[in-house]
Order: sequence, then structure tokens, then C-alpha cells
Amino acid sequence: MKSMKKKILIILSVLLTANVYAGEENTNSSYYPNGFKLQIERSTWGINVEKDFNSGIREVSFASGLSVNFGYQQNAHLYYGCGIGYRLKSDDFFDDFYLSVPVYGDIRFYASDQKVVPYFGLKIGYCISLIGEEGQDYDVYHDGEGGYYFNSYDYQYSMKGLYMRPEVGVRIKKVGLAIGIPIVEKVREQTKYNSQRENTIEHKETSMDVGVNLTVSYNFCF
Repeated sequence: MKSMKKKILIILSVLLTANVYAGEENTNSSYYPNGFKLQIERSTWGINVEKDFNSGIREVSFASGLSVNFGYQQNAHLYYGCGIGYRLKSDDFFDDFYLSVPVYGDIRFYASDQKVVPYFGLKIGYCISLIGEEGQDYDVYHDGEGGYYFNSYDYQYSMKGLYMRPEVGVRIKKVGLAIGIPIVEKVREQTKYNSQRENTIEHKETSMDVGVNLTVSYNFCF
């Protein structure tokens, strides 16, 4: 009988210890529980550097954005999901504007599951151009017989193609603050018409726009 009571006390003690431990685990994870997450993310105006297609000189531009991200918190350290948003970029100190829509996959690695947690994230996907910049130019030549011919150029600039954004930040409960490095492909498409030969040549070239800005986000847990 005493042996049976002793075994029961040992089992109850183990269960109580396990319950206390589980309670501590639940308390820790209550800051950011596992499951589905909806994140609204605001990127403040940041500085970007890009190469000019004509001169090859690096130029400064500015960009900001807003996105919505939906995904799953697998455990205390891993989150993955996908998102869509908009990105507004300005060249020449807010003279020219580009509007694009990045669609991306998102993965984040958290150091732990505490109230304040550092993390590393990576977004990678494709940017769809909505508004770009258009330009025209032409050259006039003499044909040596008293006449002339010309080359006309139609330019179209857009932010489209590869979109990538590594970032390092900190999560405070459900609010995130991060420094991101957006890398976006910029495209120039040129159509050249020669009046002498009466032919049209199309040319396309790309460069990478690299920047840095601050991101503020809020996470809704389900």
C-alpha cells in the first residue's frame, strides 16, 4: 500500500512538473504564438543608388512602399509566407516617379520566442511595373546629296523584373522594426527608327537599383 502511494506521489509530481514547464512554455510563446499570420508592412522613404544608362554614373533616388504578407509561423524560429504590395520610386529628387507591384515569397529566422527578438528575413520575387517613364530623342544627318535622314529614339524606363530584399530587424511582441536592402531590376527599352533605311531596331538593357530603408510592420495572429 505504501509502495503504491509512493508511486502515485511520484507520478503526480512528474505530471505537476511537466504542467509547470508547459505553462512556462505557453507563457513564453504567448508573445508570438505559432500559426497563421497576417502582416502589414510599411517601408519608409529610403535612399537608393542606381546606374544611369547613358553616362554609367551612379545616381541617387528615393523609394517607399506598403505590402501585405500572409504566412505561417512554423515554430519559435521559422516563418514563411508570401506577399504583395506597391513600391513608389522617385528619380531626380521627386521629378520622375515609378510605381510597381512586387510579388514575393518571404522567409524569416528568429533568434528565440521572447518579448524582444532579433531576426533575419529575405523577400524574393518579381516586380510588375504600373507606371514608368517615357522619353524621346532624335539625331539628324545629311546624306551628302542635299537631303537628310534621321534616327528617332523612343525610350521607356520601368522598374520590373527581379525583386529581392534581405533585412535585419527586431520584433517587439507583434511589432517589427527592420533595416532592409531592396534590390530591384530597372529596365530601359529603346525603339530606334532609321528614316534612310526605314527600319526599326529594338534594344533592351537592365541595371540593378540597390537601396536601404526602414520598415515598420504589425503582425496579426490567428
